[in-house]
Amino acid sequence: MATQSDSLGPGSTGPAVSALQQDLRQVHIDHRRPTGVYDDRTAQDVSTFQSWYGVQGDPDGVYGPNTQAMMAQVLAGNGGGGGNG
Repeated sequence: MATQSDSLGPGSTGPAVSALQQDLRQVHIDHRRPTGVYDDRTAQDVSTFQSWYGVQGDPDGVYGPNTQAMMAQVLAGNGGGGGNG
């Protein structure tokens, strides 16, 4: 899980992006292998997560502090109204 407080978005690279991509796999949004590159697909997957869980306060498709906090809750089994649409 990405524990840093910095936002991740298109153009970001590195281990934090790989961790985010792995988290997206865990919540059944993305099924690709983590690449460590925050590309358009990753942004779309983050946007899907934000929509499913009603995340507000972060730009669409940007893994900001509110999205990170919700991801932590979901991975801990305490997620909000999520993806049962």
